Amino acid sequence: MTFTSPSTHISPYDIDRKKTVSGFKSGKPDYNLKLTHDFQAKYPRDGYANHILAQALIESGRNHEAVRFAQMAVQFSNLNPDSVSQLAQLYTEFAVYDPLGPLLLKAVAQNPGSAILASDLGDYYSLLGDVENASIQFQRAIDITVSERHREAVKRSLVDTLRGANRHVEAEAVLNDLKAKPEHRAFVLSRLSHVGKPDDMSAVGREIADALSGDTAKLTPADLANLHLSLGRLLENGKKYDAAFLQWQRAKEADPSQYDSKLIEQSLELVTGLYTPELFNSTRAFANPSDAPIFVVGMPRSGTTLVEQILASHPKVAGVGELGVLGRRSFHFLQNYTRPGGREALQANAMKGELLARAKEFLNVGRIFAGKNSERLVDKTPTQFFVAGFIHLCFPNAKFIHMNRDPADTFISTYQNNFTKDFGFAFDQRAFAHYFLQKEKLMRYWRTVFGSQILDVKYEELVANPEVMVREMLAFLDLEWDPACLKFFERQASVRTFSKDQVRREINSQSVARWKNYEKHLSPLLESLAAAGFEYGS
Repeated sequence: MTFTSPSTHISPYDIDRKKTVSGFKSGKPDYNLKLTHDFQAKYPRDGYANHILAQALIESGRNHEAVRFAQMAVQFSNLNPDSVSQLAQLYTEFAVYDPLGPLLLKAVAQNPGSAILASDLGDYYSLLGDVENASIQFQRAIDITVSERHREAVKRSLVDTLRGANRHVEAEAVLNDLKAKPEHRAFVLSRLSHVGKPDDMSAVGREIADALSGDTAKLTPADLANLHLSLGRLLENGKKYDAAFLQWQRAKEADPSQYDSKLIEQSLELVTGLYTPELFNSTRAFANPSDAPIFVVGMPRSGTTLVEQILASHPKVAGVGELGVLGRRSFHFLQNYTRPGGREALQANAMKGELLARAKEFLNVGRIFAGKNSERLVDKTPTQFFVAGFIHLCFPNAKFIHMNRDPADTFISTYQNNFTKDFGFAFDQRAFAHYFLQKEKLMRYWRTVFGSQILDVKYEELVANPEVMVREMLAFLDLEWDPACLKFFERQASVRTFSKDQVRREINSQSVARWKNYEKHLSPLLESLAAAGFEYGS
């Protein structure tokens, strides 16, 4: 860290800072918090004091509390690169995108030699889908950094950005740069399994198999899981379905996640208890009447990215990807207003403009991510079916497209991908069935409350009769027909989801009934659905 002390002689501040830094390096989280809190309380307008307190809070998992001190660190340090980077990461985590771009641009202009700021700005442009500017900033960071570790981390970010834009040749070139380092072997091989040429896939598969049959003790659980997932994908391409499924199972065993079914059920009860017709009626006058937002929801891997790309091909619509701004805000909203007296407080705050503020934030951020002026914005964060009530509270005229897909096909597509541990249901068949059924239950409730704002679309019908279904979606959204919607795969937009490869091709039914290749492995899933009386299409 390159903070400048208030003076050059040995001062009380210098002594206190040295003591804090020394203690912070060796202390435990609780000790670090007390140490840095005392330091910041003594020097509340010092950039470094606020920076190190924010860092202590982050390391204690109290990231929300860290934001305020990270902001003061930036203010009082005059855009110190370490403080700006710290705040940028917090802003990204909490989807506070509105000030993020201006902050990074100003900081980079003031600190043109900072590699960390160049890579942070590259991350920001990558989020926006601006691959050209992201690549420029990543390359700047690679060129000016003095840290080999940072250089290699930036190269990994560049690879994933290029992959998202379908620039596989460039991505492969960067991967070849990384390939010489053993610590990057798992990353390189897993990415090559996506971007390599078809005739190279057997060689990549052999390399992955060799890596998995050798000494895996030095691999992280995440790297080990990635290699198993990648090998499974290649085996599936060769129609070796049993072997592919075994690799996916091993991936989940290598880096498991827990799923809390009780927590999901309790959350659903809180949601349906708060978001009632009475609440919507009493707050409607204080909400944003815009019909600009369109929300595509459903299980991950149910066709949400496909629908976003179709709609974003319409001249009046812009896709903003998995923005999730309202989803993040909704959790704190739920905590605040499900307490005793919460309903009254919600009503009072709605009258004071809280719902309008949340709606304005979404629209502002949506326009940043859209990259163009559009009448409509489509956010395809799949699991926002859980927060549809909050969204409807803020935007009562917004419409939802709910994607439905055979849960067995959806599970296979989920299971074979590298979902984070936040998606605990993606790691186990019975957990997936439980989460899916909770989704179905919640969507039935939303239909009773604001059903006219929801269109249910079956993935299988969309791929079988694309023009018919696209016309139906556009009519539901009060948009005129445009044939460009059927040419979505010709768009050059960046895609940052697991569907990045599928949406580069014309609509096809290749993934329909794919689960039958794995039917003998799916007893836990199928039995759980049958026990609940669920039958897809009934």
